[in-house]
Amino acid sequence: MPHAISFRPVDGQYAPSFIDMMNNEYNRKKKIDYYFWQYAEAAEPSVLMGAFVNDGLAGVLGLKMRRLNSGAVAAQIVDMLIAPRFRHEGLFARIYESALLSCGVRPDLVCVFPNARGREAIERLPGWKTVGAIQTLFRPANKPIPPLRTDYAMSRQETSRSCFEKADDYRSWRFEKNPEYRYFTVNVDEGYSTAKLFTDPITGVIYGDIVDLTLAHRTGSTLFSLLSLTCDQLKRRGAQWITTWAMPETLGSDVAEALGFVQHDQERYFCVRVLNCAYGDLYEFSRWDVVQADTEVY
Repeated sequence: MPHAISFRPVDGQYAPSFIDMMNNEYNRKKKIDYYFWQYAEAAEPSVLMGAFVNDGLAGVLGLKMRRLNSGAVAAQIVDMLIAPRFRHEGLFARIYESALLSCGVRPDLVCVFPNARGREAIERLPGWKTVGAIQTLFRPANKPIPPLRTDYAMSRQETSRSCFEKADDYRSWRFEKNPEYRYFTVNVDEGYSTAKLFTDPITGVIYGDIVDLTLAHRTGSTLFSLLSLTCDQLKRRGAQWITTWAMPETLGSDVAEALGFVQHDQERYFCVRVLNCAYGDLYEFSRWDVVQADTEVY
C-alpha cells in the first residue's frame, strides 16, 4: 500500500469528518450528535477506530462489546466505511485488527449486520461466515388486522436461541437517548414492543418499524396480540407501511405471516466469526434470535 497509514481511535476532533464520510455514503443523513451518542456516551464499551492518511480519515470501523444471554461476549462491528479512493487495498482488514486489539479483552465472537457490499468485504477475511440473510417483512398499515385464529401454526415449540442482552441502562441509551429517532412502547399484560416512525428521505413514505419485542411468555396468542396492537398504534400515528424482522421457521415468522406481513427483497446479512470454539454452534443461523434494534440502522 503506497500510503503512510496510521490507526487510532477517532476522537471528538474528527467527529465532523466521520459524519461527512457517512453522509457521503448513505441517504440517511447523520448529525454530529450521532458520533457522541454511539461512541462517547454508549452503554457498552465502544470504540470507533480510524485509519488516517496525512491526518485525514481514510476509513473507520466501530466496535461495540455486547453480551449474549449465554454469557458470551460478542464484539459487534458497526459503521464500517472506507473512503472510495482507498478501497480494494486491504485497508478494512487492518482497521478491523486494530479495533479488535483496542478492546483490551478477547471476545468470544465478532459479528456484523452488513449490506451486500459490506458482506463482500467481510467474507474476504479469514474465519468469517455469512450465517444468514434477514429479509425485512412488510405489511400495508391500512390492511385490516385479522382476528386471532387457532387453525394455523402458532403453537410451534420455541427452541433456546442466542440473543443480545438488553439491560435497563442499555435500553435507556438505545431508545430514550437516541438522537435520531423517537421510540415508543406498546404494552400488553405479558410484555411490550418498541417501535418508531421513519420517513424515507427519498420517497417521503412513512414507515413504522417494530424494532424489538419483549414477552415474559412467548406464545402464539401473546405474540399475535402484541404485534397486532403495535400495528394498530403505528397506523394511528401515520405509518403507511409497517416493517419488522422475524427469524425463519420460528413462532415469530408464523405469527407475522398470519398478520399479513410478507417478505421483501430488502435484506441485511448477518456475518459471524467465532473466536472461542466453545461457541462454534453460533455459525448456525438457527441458533440466533436477532431483531431490528440489534443493528445501528433501526
